[in-house]
Amino acid sequence: MSRSPLQAAFVDAECRLRALGREVNRQGEPLNAQFERGEISEDVWADGFAQLEERLGWNEAFHERNAVRAALLTWGLAQVRRLWSVHGRPFRGQDLAMVEALWSNPRVQGQLVRVVLRLDVSR
Repeated sequence: MSRSPLQAAFVDAECRLRALGREVNRQGEPLNAQFERGEISEDVWADGFAQLEERLGWNEAFHERNAVRAALLTWGLAQVRRLWSVHGRPFRGQDLAMVEALWSNPRVQGQLVRVVLRLDVSR
């Protein structure tokens, strides 16, 4: 399977975000332990994690991933429109307007990302 630069960029951004999330959790273990022992309040615990996320670059990686995700979804919809014009109705019982409406629904965009990542750009 051949990936587009946007597909590859999203996979890279998602991997970076997950790695940073694991590092935030690893470095936040002492905060978790203090909170569980009742030594710090929930507010102090949350502030500590927010500072870790900021210091480690998780927030920036989150925003970068979301920007790439938005571009990937836009690209994916363009691919669906192109396929529609070439092959007709690729989704039984659906018209293009219905598919476009689905594409703009934030509740299903996570699922759509997985579909768009499977598009083979070599065809």
